[in-house]
Amino acid sequence: MQEIVIDEEFKWLLPVLDAETFKLLEENILQNGCRDSLILWGDTLIDGHNRYEICMRHGLPFNTVSKEFDTREACGAVWGAEEHYSLDARNTYFNRDTCWGVGVW
Repeated sequence: MQEIVIDEEFKWLLPVLDAETFKLLEENILQNGCRDSLILWGDTLIDGHNRYEICMRHGLPFNTVSKEFDTREACGAVWGAEEHYSLDARNTYFNRDTCWGVGVW
């Protein structure tokens, strides 16, 4: 298994899931597996921290996808601002991990 580096600065670019939402995400992954790939920049995790924690806790497999950025700052700015939030039909923002946990994403 590939060694993945957790960088606290990247981790905290995302809102922290509340306990109920994290539990829903965990139940979903236990039932369906980790269907979304974790996103890496080199060996550093930039998307999927909650999924990674759940998979490691339960010994579940997961896939990774690598993204290329010229600098650490570019990675944090682009990924934190653009990739973690999507606009839904009600014009409100949501986090991928949050929505995945409640079966929306």
